[in-house]
Parts: sequence; C-alpha cells; structure tokens
Amino acid sequence: FLGAFLGVLFIKFTKVFLEDYEDVSVCGLKGLDARKALLIMAVMTLHSVSEGIGVGVSFGGEGGIRRGHIVTMTMAIHNIPEGVAISLSLVPRGLSVFYAVLWCIMSSAPQPIFAVPAFLFVEQWLPILPCGLGFAGGAMAYVAVQELLPESLEDTKSIPTTVSATAFAFMVFLTIQIVLSGSL
Repeated sequence: FLGAFLGVLFIKFTKVFLEDYEDVSVCGLKGLDARKALLIMAVMTLHSVSEGIGVGVSFGGEGGIRRGHIVTMTMAIHNIPEGVAISLSLVPRGLSVFYAVLWCIMSSAPQPIFAVPAFLFVEQWLPILPCGLGFAGGAMAYVAVQELLPESLEDTKSIPTTVSATAFAFMVFLTIQIVLSGSL
C-alpha cells in the first residue's frame, strides 16, 4: 500500500511541477501535449525499473533459472501492449511514428539495466520489491484513471461499448488469474 501511495504522490508532484512550464517542448510536441507525453513516459519508465528488478529477483534461489525464464518471457510479451499503449497516447498528439517507437524502446530500457544488479544482489533487493512494484502500480493506475481514461472517453461516442469493453477486459483478467492459480 505504501508503494502505491508513494507512486500516486510522485505523479501528482511531477504533474504540478510540469504545469509550471508552459513552454515545454519534446520531439516537436509543445505545451500540454509535451507535458502529458513526459508524464506518460516517466510513469512507463519507472514501471520498467520495478519490472527489471522483478526479473532479476526471479532468477534467484532454488529453481531460479526456470522461474526467471518464465518471468522474462512474460515481461517480454507484456512489453508489446505497453509499447502499443505508449504509441497510442503519443502519436495522436502529433509525435512521429519514428519517435514513438524510439520512446517505446527507451521506456523498457531500464528492465535489463536493473535486472542484472537485482540478480546479483537478490537478497538485498527482495525486501524492497513489493514497495517498488506498488510504487509503479500506483503511478500507472493514477495516470490511467486521471489522464488516459478521460481522454479516451472524450472520443468514445458509445457508453455501452465502453462498459462492454471494460467488462470484457476485467473478465479476461479474472480468467487469467484463475488459470494461473490452478483453481481450474
């Protein structure tokens, strides 16, 4: 809980800090679009740091090679929709496809960078992993609910479609959780 709370606080302070700079310019984006792009990229990059620590820690201990391979492959597959989410939030703001791809790659760069020291010092990193994952989750949840969701609903004309898509996504999430827990 503490990590999630700190993640939300970090994003709130970052947002307030960025609002003081009207003339922000990033890769051709200016003003509000540039500030939102920076906020999204900060969250995704911080999220990748905690994922990298999770990958490194997963290789530690007995059975670490097998578990580490599973976690690494899961993260690799998981990076595809993250990249799509980044692109879908940046390209409509006017960022070129080339720069969007570059930002997608750079947002995941912390994973291997932090995985290696996490593996080497697994005993020291293990106690802070839950807080780090909570921090990343809180930051991601805040940006999703406060920034991305309202923006996506502006362009959505059909509330039933939005509710159906959200319910379907939640159903898929629950199904995956049940399958992974071995309850079936």
